[in-house]
Amino acid sequence: MLLQNEGALPVDTATVKRVAIIGPNADRAVMMGGGSASVTPAYRVTPLDALRDRLGDGVAVRYEPGVGIDRTVPTLAVELHAEYFAGLDVDGATDAMLHVDHPKTEIFYLGAPPGVPEPFSLRATGVFTPPVTGRFVFSLVQAGRVRLSVGGSVLIDGMADPMPRDRNSYFGFGSEERVAEVELVGGRPLDVLLEYTSEGVNGVYAVKVGCRAQVAADAIERAVAAAAEAEVAMVIAGTTPEWESEGFDRRTLALPGQQEELIERVAAANPNTIVVVNTGAPVTMPWADAVSAIVQLWFGGQEMANALADVVTGAVDPGGRLPTSMPLQLEHNPTYGNFPGEFDEVRYGEGLLVGYRWYEARRLPVRFPFGHGLSYTSFGIGEPQLSSAPFRADSSLDVTVSVTNTGDRAGSEVVQCYVAPPRSKVVRPPKELKAFVKVHLEAGETKTVTLTLTDRSFAHWDRGSGERPALKARLPFADTMAETNERPAGWRVLPGEYWLHIGRSSADIAHTVPVTVER
Repeated sequence: MLLQNEGALPVDTATVKRVAIIGPNADRAVMMGGGSASVTPAYRVTPLDALRDRLGDGVAVRYEPGVGIDRTVPTLAVELHAEYFAGLDVDGATDAMLHVDHPKTEIFYLGAPPGVPEPFSLRATGVFTPPVTGRFVFSLVQAGRVRLSVGGSVLIDGMADPMPRDRNSYFGFGSEERVAEVELVGGRPLDVLLEYTSEGVNGVYAVKVGCRAQVAADAIERAVAAAAEAEVAMVIAGTTPEWESEGFDRRTLALPGQQEELIERVAAANPNTIVVVNTGAPVTMPWADAVSAIVQLWFGGQEMANALADVVTGAVDPGGRLPTSMPLQLEHNPTYGNFPGEFDEVRYGEGLLVGYRWYEARRLPVRFPFGHGLSYTSFGIGEPQLSSAPFRADSSLDVTVSVTNTGDRAGSEVVQCYVAPPRSKVVRPPKELKAFVKVHLEAGETKTVTLTLTDRSFAHWDRGSGERPALKARLPFADTMAETNERPAGWRVLPGEYWLHIGRSSADIAHTVPVTVER
């Protein structure tokens, strides 16, 4: 989704001839989180490859990583053919019991592979072609015993010299990561050989080979030089499944590594700097005012890179809207001060005031509000019309709104309806999203959309009288107390004057209309 644009997007390939693509997430497909969020895609396309393809031969693309952000070495994206054998003698094994093709150099089993008795061994082969000439870092993590050979030479031998276990690796069965550096020639294919035995483990069997080009000491300077020579600079920043996964929480909303410095220095070198944020959750953006455009890519799945290329080149109009608020800083977050708690207890002190409800109730500024998203065209939202007034319980209310594409190209608008309650003793957010409609319009086209509200659109949750009668019975002066007004828990609709806010985000409201709610 497009969060900010001062004319840098879409990139006009008819006039732009030099583009610098920069950043640690440009040359890899970070499309999903770690742990249980990770699945095997049919194929992977990196943003760099997708953008080169869409920009075409008429645009010269220079790539520079700028910085490195890996906690560990990323998994080598090489397809492996594996043969499985009974017993631990992988060197002398000849009769394979099972043949499996793995899409990358990570093999993981909870329990032995189907049809293979324990203990077992395997031999897996693949081919790696270095994209550039230079020093590369290879890594090995094992649950079992593994020997890694590249180009016919043993690079890491976890059979002869096993690595210590790491309690955070493969449920505690995996080892620490061991690394080795080697000088490689770009474009020259190399055979990759994994030899594995299940010795030393029972029930969890794994091997993971990582590989990355070594980030040069002057990587930021190289990125800045590339940006200065280009007409457009694009920084694809973000996180990886190592930074966003299950089983732990992030300690900061900042981009990892030196990415903030990289963005600021690239933006200083090129006024047409576009930042693509490839993360699974919000991050702070202290550099936002220094760049021309910001695209929130998220972890967008298999087609993420192709979708980015379509939006950047203007083949499609960005139609996404933020499902969360983007805070200015971590300390503004509603959980700050309550999470992670203490003494094994977390206090949910924010109550109902989560997300945009918190920022509006506390009058805290945000970087980008809930529901925000830009287009390459413009829209007009007409005066809302109500189907009935007043609104009565057990009925519904239709709010019809005309939407016009006032620009010169097709695009999508999302009309959002927020309901603001009257003042009462009940703690409620200033307003809450209760209906929205997405509409696609050709240039100059007008359509009427309908947003439907029901009882629940105006209701609040009443937890009921609960245990208070029991409390009364324990008081020494209980006989002099008035009877408790007992009531069951449930949704309640308070009568009064509510306000409907119709707009493009929680902060961008085009029209506000009152509606009276009766019992």
